[in-house]
Order: sequence, then C-alpha cells, then structure tokens
Amino acid sequence: MTSARYRWLAGIVATVSWFALALQFDLLMTKAAGMRISTGAALIGYFSFLSIQTNLLCAILTSLAVVRATIPFASNRIWPALAVYLVTGGIVFALTLRHVFAHNDLQVLTNVLLHYVTPILYAAFWVAAVPKAHLRWRDPAIWLIYPFIYLVVVLLFGLKTGFYPYPLINPKLLNAGQFIANLLALAASFVTMGLIAVAIGRIGFDRRNHAA
Repeated sequence: MTSARYRWLAGIVATVSWFALALQFDLLMTKAAGMRISTGAALIGYFSFLSIQTNLLCAILTSLAVVRATIPFASNRIWPALAVYLVTGGIVFALTLRHVFAHNDLQVLTNVLLHYVTPILYAAFWVAAVPKAHLRWRDPAIWLIYPFIYLVVVLLFGLKTGFYPYPLINPKLLNAGQFIANLLALAASFVTMGLIAVAIGRIGFDRRNHAA
C-alpha cells in the first residue's frame, strides 16, 4: 500500500503519464494514416515500445493510488521494479535514442514527458510514498524477467515482420558483436539501477529503524 499523504503526487504522475501517452498515440496514429498504415499495425507499433508499456503501467498504478483502490497485482516489488524500468529507459533514451525519435516539436515534448518527466516524478513518488522494507538484493535479477520477455517477444516479432521498435536491438542494423554488446549493456543498466533502488530502500528502512 502507498501512503495516503502523497495521493496528490500520485495524481500529478498519473496526469502527466496519461497526457503523454495520449499525445504519443495521436502523433503515431496521424503519422500512420499519412503513410497509409492500417490501424491494427499502428496499434501494434504503439504498444511495441517499452516506454509506452511502462508509462501505461505507471499511469494505471498511480491512478489507482489516487482513488485508494486495491491493487491486487501490484505487490510492493512491482512499484520499485517500475521505477527501475522507467528511470533506466529514460537514461538509455537520453544517451542513445533522443535524436532518433525527435521528429517535430510535439514529438520532442512527448519524448520529454515519457522519458524524463514521468520517470522522475514516479521515482519521487516511490521514494516518498511506497514501503520499502521488503526489498532484497536479489530483486534486481528478478526484475530482469520482464525486459527479457519483452526482448524475446520483440525479436520473434521482428523476425516475422521486419519491424524492431529500437535500433539498439535491431539485428538488421548491427553485427553480432554489436548486438550482443547492446544486450549486455542494457541488462547491466537495469541491474545497476535495480541495485541503486534496493540501496535507497534499504538505507531508508535502516534509518527509520535507528530512529525508532
């Protein structure tokens, strides 16, 4: 459960995330229509991006937190895992992808909201409002399961269709060495950020224990 004192922050996170998702959806569908891409194909493309998936989960969780709804699927380990996915995704985007997807001013705004603003706000919400005593040092390895499944699905889909959402994981653009190096770097990024999240949680928990 999250702290009721920070429902206002959850509301801000949810509002920003839903707005960014809606704006990205509108931009993508408009572009797809101009390129005569079917609605179905456009929807698949939209939801194929990890940033869209994680921002959607962020929007749902924080919206439920605002109304104090029970979140049966959101154990305390889902909240920090999502923080790791969002923040890591934002860092990777800033370092390697921001120029690739900067098509126009509205797309730049959407990128900023999805990859910078939402991750920072959500991380702040997690630090301030979500219990962390349960965190364990093995958790970052567990949190890799979702990115791993995502990667497998995207690669299998790409082999069939030729579509890969990110150039970093597009084997058509990379040699085997570059492809493997990118995968290892991404895995290391998620694990490193996961360890930082656990450290933040454990330090905060230890301080509260000492204060008590």
